[in-house]
Amino acid sequence: MQCLLCGGPPPLVEGHLIPDFAVRRLKKDGPSGFLRGENPNRRIQGSVKEPLLCADCDNRRFSDAETSFANRIFHPFLDDRANEFDCTETDRYFVASLAWRATVSRLRTRTTGDFDYLPDEVAAMKEAAGRLRLYLLGAQQYPEEVEQHIFFCGPDGHGQFLGLIIGRHDRLYTLAILSGVVIASPLRIPADSLGDWRYDTLLIPGERIHAGGQTIADRIFGGILAARADALYKLRDQMSERQRAKLRDAFRAVDWVRVAASRQGRALIRDHLNREARDGG
Repeated sequence: MQCLLCGGPPPLVEGHLIPDFAVRRLKKDGPSGFLRGENPNRRIQGSVKEPLLCADCDNRRFSDAETSFANRIFHPFLDDRANEFDCTETDRYFVASLAWRATVSRLRTRTTGDFDYLPDEVAAMKEAAGRLRLYLLGAQQYPEEVEQHIFFCGPDGHGQFLGLIIGRHDRLYTLAILSGVVIASPLRIPADSLGDWRYDTLLIPGERIHAGGQTIADRIFGGILAARADALYKLRDQMSERQRAKLRDAFRAVDWVRVAASRQGRALIRDHLNREARDGG
């Protein structure tokens, strides 16, 4: 198979849909030092890998932008060193690469595992992937109709890393959760809902992004995120006693003061308190 970005010949590299810096950070900040996916009884090493790119595109085109975003925005935010960021073209290039990777990955299978995408949803993905591809190759300016939005969850939210296409009814979004930072792009939504995507989250080079006071006004998108978070939270009840024992052993060596002081720790505590209040516990 040819490189899906530049069209170059194989071999292709097994690249992460979500960059490894986010996975390493999740391991570092998590109390156990390990990752678990949708199967709570199996440890996983990292995010999903797929052969989408040749080595040149993976290393040369995407690597520098990933490093810049990680060092300028991702780690400073999670370390509580910064809450405002000046968006650069390199930042937008990075998030565009996430949306493109998620989109072309889904186009290869055209299924989420739960349902098949409808023809108009496939058409919307193809349109966005084609425009983003030309931009990532440097063949055209950024396609302004494919908006990229960033949300900083801070102490009120956290997440497992993932990159995918989600949708409901007449809506379709790309989604990348980088553990405390959520990046989303509305690929197809009703025209009268465009205003729900407020521009305090839109990545525009030269503009400043503030990591406080952001809201998700699109209730459908917010509902999808909340439903997924609830589903992942409930998976813990399916963990075997053997795996629970492994976690208890790992927790004995944890510096809980450090964990509680981190953004991840504060998110976990706030999540727990919110759920207890909601469930009357």
